[in-house]
Amino acid sequence: MYRYTTPTLQFKLPVKADRFQKIFVTITQGDNLIEKDINDLQQEDNIVKAFLTQDETGLLESGSDCYIQLRAKDFQGNSFASRIFQVPVDRILKEGVI
Repeated sequence: MYRYTTPTLQFKLPVKADRFQKIFVTITQGDNLIEKDINDLQQEDNIVKAFLTQDETGLLESGSDCYIQLRAKDFQGNSFASRIFQVPVDRILKEGVI
């Protein structure tokens, strides 16, 4: 992932996304935290997409990995978590939001 870009994170679930009452996508790197909840996410069938802004990716430091995880809770109260994805954060030449 590059700093100050607008990547889309996509998760393929084993069931339809409308089965869940709560969904969170969390991105961490050191003290930096970016979190998207169900209202910020796009859901279609069993695909969940999280859209990051330039400001959000600008919080991440290049040269270090960030960690990404999806968690969800269904309407029966069962809670689920994806594996934690380790993603490198790459530098850019022109800093800042454009």
